[in-house]
Amino acid sequence: MIDALLLGAALLLDAPVDADAGATLSAPKDAHVDARLDAPTYAQTDPPGASPRRIAVAVDRGDALTSEALAATLRGHLADLEIDAAVVDRAADEDLGERIAWAREAAQGGAEAVFWVEPAPAQEHATLFLFARAGGGERLYKRRLTLPDEPLERQEILGVVIRGLASGLDAREPPPDMEELAIPAAAPTAAPPASDRDIPEETGGEAATPRPRRLLLGLGYAGSSFAADLPWAHGVGVDVGLLTRRGLVVAGELTWALHSPLTPTLAGAVYADARLRLSRASLGLRLGYRARFGGRLFFEPAVVVRGEAAIWWPLPDSRAQRGAGARLAVGPSVTAGVALGRGRNLALIARAGLDLWLRNLDLVATSASGAVTIARPPVAGASVLAGLQYAR
Repeated sequence: MIDALLLGAALLLDAPVDADAGATLSAPKDAHVDARLDAPTYAQTDPPGASPRRIAVAVDRGDALTSEALAATLRGHLADLEIDAAVVDRAADEDLGERIAWAREAAQGGAEAVFWVEPAPAQEHATLFLFARAGGGERLYKRRLTLPDEPLERQEILGVVIRGLASGLDAREPPPDMEELAIPAAAPTAAPPASDRDIPEETGGEAATPRPRRLLLGLGYAGSSFAADLPWAHGVGVDVGLLTRRGLVVAGELTWALHSPLTPTLAGAVYADARLRLSRASLGLRLGYRARFGGRLFFEPAVVVRGEAAIWWPLPDSRAQRGAGARLAVGPSVTAGVALGRGRNLALIARAGLDLWLRNLDLVATSASGAVTIARPPVAGASVLAGLQYAR
């Protein structure tokens, strides 16, 4: 099988698209390319007793290039090769091990070659992966492609490249201009299906292989309110959490914020000798669920339990005394994010939260002039965070 892969690659990867490879996008009635949301299955289109060759192709779920569009393109390119193809949608954030596990399932179901594309930022470059079995072993190859942003052009280029590789399924040499990769030892091995045509069905529109647990590390700007008559506090926030296989997020939040200088007033009188500075630090536990939209966008509603310590101290030439207090809150938060880069490990996030204070405190400045209550915080407060999050 690998021999033909090479022959097709030699004809196609080093040379312009030939007339035969891209001559037509119309297919005869007996040529089938399936576009499905589940694991690949293959339509038997040949007469009884015939054994058509089979390939499987994965498209990232949510990508501008859809499985249906690529299936239509492949239908034209594979029409004269007597090859059945299954084009399936897969979760865009799958790692290499998960894609290899799926490729093994497809190979056990009869696919002689399995393809998928790993896009790069802005889609200007991508890496084409080819998984195949030969001589009792497994082989994994990759090659860099230049893909335009226009989906129609991208699907046509992929159709030509895949046709070139699939047209040589009997080749015995490694595909030229493709780099062979070592298959990771930790890549999960798919369980053999009940027969050479049965492949386990995926459920719920998600990949059959669950995503691994991932460590989340976040850093960014944090802002919050304290009272209506006090300025907004600015600071920094840090997140450390865990994203589970099913999308559950458990994270700890640490924020620090500083208010601009405060001058107490009471009944129109200004207490300049009681000027002070307020600083607040909070520690919270966030429980949420991360839902993905397409390959890069995600949305995370959550519930947060937060404890906050506040300290204030006098400014120069102020006679105010130091003070401190603590309070406790619970409330909802919402995080929206977009994954960046080819590996999509880094994300830009924005979070907004509503804090309902179960236990509150008053900000009181005490000086030689007496005690002045600067602020009585309301029951509800607001907080925001904007920054970067890394998933490992």
